[in-house]
Amino acid sequence: MGVLALALAWGCGSGLQPAAPSGHPEPGGANFAEGRPAMEGRGVTLALPRDDPGGPHKPTLLLRADVYSVGEDDIWSLKDVRAEAYGAQEEAEPIILEAGRARFQETKMAYLKEGVVARVGSMRIELIDLEWINEERVGRTDHPVLIQTDDIRLNASSLRLYPDERRIVMTDVVGTLRFGRNES
Repeated sequence: MGVLALALAWGCGSGLQPAAPSGHPEPGGANFAEGRPAMEGRGVTLALPRDDPGGPHKPTLLLRADVYSVGEDDIWSLKDVRAEAYGAQEEAEPIILEAGRARFQETKMAYLKEGVVARVGSMRIELIDLEWINEERVGRTDHPVLIQTDDIRLNASSLRLYPDERRIVMTDVVGTLRFGRNES
């Protein structure tokens, strides 16, 4: 799987960039960890695969990033991230995610942070962070969340996102729901 992700990085990138001369990441760079990355580059697509052979062929999560680095521990650090979370129904629209930064561990997880926004149809969800656990097929955060549509504005203290079931679970929810519109 590591070779596949590496091949995707090379095939989708516009060339590898040399590491910064100092032993520390540059301010504002793609690195989350201290120390020198093993590899850096621009443009990458990474996927978290499904483990059910008879199920849908799409991955559970597909990430694209403008800038990446890979540390010696094979943890990918990503900047300017766009992702798609796919449910079990092959024809269903994916959940679209955007984030300033993310970390990615092959076959296991992705962690998005900095301005995370999820779009589920016309619903917009603003999050501080979102952790995707591939084995459980769940996106989760235990930080404040804001959900908005034309008729809904909800704040919650945590969120669980289950794309397979097309279900969102929140705790400590407060907000406004508008029933029916006066159309004239």
